[in-house]
Amino acid sequence: MGKFQLTAELPVPFRAAAVALAHDPAAVLGPGADESERFGVEAFGFVVSEEVEVEVGEVEVIDRPVRVAAVAVKVHASGGDRAFPLLDAELELTPTRDGVEVALEGRYDPPAGFLGELLDHVLLYRVAEASISRYFRRVVERLRRAAEVRAATSEVRR
Repeated sequence: MGKFQLTAELPVPFRAAAVALAHDPAAVLGPGADESERFGVEAFGFVVSEEVEVEVGEVEVIDRPVRVAAVAVKVHASGGDRAFPLLDAELELTPTRDGVEVALEGRYDPPAGFLGELLDHVLLYRVAEASISRYFRRVVERLRRAAEVRAATSEVRR
């Protein structure tokens, strides 16, 4: 099992980002209508990838010392194929002075049991790390676009 934490900052209001995420979390965390989400890696001119399914939980707004919006996300290979890692994470939005911090924190389980764990230490963690990083960049971009639309409408007031 590997753990990860990725963060990015977006120059959009927290409320706009939180409303965009709450309005359609699957559109932010999952593939768009004309695309599929794929996890994989390219090495030595070869691409090994697998289409994945994204399960999205309910968005919660939590009042801690600072208000945050959070949603659980699980990613697994389509059809239950265990040739790729399972991802279990939480996406969290936190207001900052200049916008919103987006954080994806969680763990991934290597495929194929004990053999997969052994291979993970040697190679597979790189595949998981690269796949999770690409996925996170796509999520941040989708969230940025959706939040900018929300911020430009009367639906969100600063």
